[in-house]
Amino acid sequence: MRYLLIRPRYKNILANLEPLGLEYVGGVLNDLEKEHLIYDEFSHINLFKKTRLRRIIKSFKPEVVGFTAHVNTVNIINKMACIIKKLNPDIRIIVGGPHAELNYDEFFTPCIDYIFTDSDLSSFYVAAENNFNHDAVTNLTGVCYREKGEWFVNPKSKPARDFNARPDRTHFYENIKKNYLIGKGRYALLKASFSCPYDCNFCYCCKMNQGVHSERSLDDVVKEIKDIANDKIWIVDDTFLTSRKRVEDFITRIKEQGISKEFMAYSRVDFIVQNEDLMPHLYEAGFRDLLVGIETFDKVYLDKYNKRTSEDVSIKAAEILAKNKILCNGLFIVDHRFSKQDFRNMYDFIRMSKIYWCVFAIFTPLKHTNMFDEFKDRLVNYKPERLDFVHLVLKPEKMSTFMFYLRFYWLNVKCYFRLLVCYIFNKEGVRNG
Repeated sequence: MRYLLIRPRYKNILANLEPLGLEYVGGVLNDLEKEHLIYDEFSHINLFKKTRLRRIIKSFKPEVVGFTAHVNTVNIINKMACIIKKLNPDIRIIVGGPHAELNYDEFFTPCIDYIFTDSDLSSFYVAAENNFNHDAVTNLTGVCYREKGEWFVNPKSKPARDFNARPDRTHFYENIKKNYLIGKGRYALLKASFSCPYDCNFCYCCKMNQGVHSERSLDDVVKEIKDIANDKIWIVDDTFLTSRKRVEDFITRIKEQGISKEFMAYSRVDFIVQNEDLMPHLYEAGFRDLLVGIETFDKVYLDKYNKRTSEDVSIKAAEILAKNKILCNGLFIVDHRFSKQDFRNMYDFIRMSKIYWCVFAIFTPLKHTNMFDEFKDRLVNYKPERLDFVHLVLKPEKMSTFMFYLRFYWLNVKCYFRLLVCYIFNKEGVRNG
């Protein structure tokens, strides 16, 4: 059987990253000696997409088409599925990925056949092994299937601890020149755990894998790192620095095996402060960037988000990273309840903390997060394509929508202009190392 694996394109000018989820699926298909092709729309110009899709379907002649789903690609996938079904109604169309894991019902359409809702690929392996025989697929855990126009939802299997496959990174290597993270370079992606041990109220990731945080074997993780033919690796766990012992073991393995790569990962501010003595060793192991979930400067909002941190801890974390030549990339939430002064205070906080790399997201309550029920009756224009964290889905409480957007983009402009000036003049804390 031929498998066409598709990552739909969505609006994103900051990065074109490796389609890691599809590469894991490709790894399963390799193990089963099944032919597959990854069609990543990010590797093509954003024109003539329908024409290109039709051409690929006609030339490759897949029997199964699989989509990886993110929150802002729901409508895109459903439309693409209908185009494919019109070309060939016998093609089986499947959906998986982060958004489908919890929001599978958004893909209950006549053009989609199966939805996979587990975090690992065990059920997909069995389905592919049986050439997607309908009777075999309908008996699998973590599968939604359509039968006689009605949808059925099978229970999930046990929380995942591994993918049970090695990613096939052929597509990444062949398209490496198109890969970028603006201002940072070309990163291969690696996932070392599932879900998150914390429970921030705005977070979707901690609800995945049935809310169970589990970690892959470090031996397997380090072996995968050694096999990656790229100097920069982004560990995309929701937070990689969780357990001191696991981080120490990781550092030891990296050093003992003589691995020389640059790493980027997510961290909480409290781990950095509580484990200050580990930071020099992280630097020695190759960590040059940490994406730090600061979220906000204000205790009121920190408490609303259930962050269990404080402004002082965030400032201390930034100081520690700067002292150890690890770039602090601050992740911030701009809340719809912000006042004019809140915008000013956020910028002042960033300057005072000497944080130069910043990413701002407009507060967006996603389905299945703790905060969704609180705001679901106040949502406006809550459409998948707008759930990109740069669109308002809640009416600003202390200013007009126009003024909110103006201040949001002005905050971005000020911070990125400051970064650019400091980068040009090689100010300490702006460049790696």
